[in-house]
Amino acid sequence: TMDPLPTTVRGTVLLRAVVTNATAPVTSLSFQRRTSPSGTWSGFVTHVGAGPVYEFQWPSTQSGDGFYDFRAVANLSGGGQAVSDAQTNRRIDNTAPTASIAAPGNGGFAKGTLAVMASVSDGTGTGVAAVRFETSPNGTTWTEFGTDNSADGGYTATWNTASVADAEHRLRVIAVDVAGN
Repeated sequence: TMDPLPTTVRGTVLLRAVVTNATAPVTSLSFQRRTSPSGTWSGFVTHVGAGPVYEFQWPSTQSGDGFYDFRAVANLSGGGQAVSDAQTNRRIDNTAPTASIAAPGNGGFAKGTLAVMASVSDGTGTGVAAVRFETSPNGTTWTEFGTDNSADGGYTATWNTASVADAEHRLRVIAVDVAGN
């Protein structure tokens, strides 16, 4: 059996399988994946030895973002196999969303309260979880002035310019997706 994988995978993931009740001695175990729902199974790591426990720290960045199925296949002496149930429709998402300031434009002057709008996209990822709005007088020390956790795609925050000294300030937005990128 293969230990359950989370429905969304990112970074390094522990793959673990335990072989019990095999009909012959185990010679190796392969972890396999395929593109969901009907790709061709292919092994991406093989452990040689009798087990019964097989573990591998798998960097999910070796596969592109998308949906995959996973399984463990124990190769038995004499040529047989013991195959775990497939864990289907697991999303790999290692790509961070893109974010930029949509308004106000560069080079303007601001006084008082200013609505700052962000343009954010997560492509085919897990979706945007939060957008953080920050300001900096020098581009190195950033201070958050708002967060938008709405899922409607209209990400905005209000910046009260009275809270900072009169001078040039930079604005930036940082988006985080549901997978944590």
